[in-house]
Amino acid sequence: MIGLPTETPEDLLGIAELSKKVKNTGKRPGGSGEVNVAVSSFVPKPHTPFQWEPQISYEESWENSKFCVRN
Repeated sequence: MIGLPTETPEDLLGIAELSKKVKNTGKRPGGSGEVNVAVSSFVPKPHTPFQWEPQISYEESWENSKFCVRN
């Protein structure tokens, strides 16, 4: 999930690095091969601790998603 209120660039890099590790593990001999990674944007929900937190813009969400794919 991207766009959490406390998210940092290091968090996005961590998502990308973990995705690569999982994908590379699947490519090993005996691995299943294909791994698909999906990210979604944080959407504040009512009656939760995050209900008053802002949601990131579409543009920022798109940029964060592209960052995860590039790295």
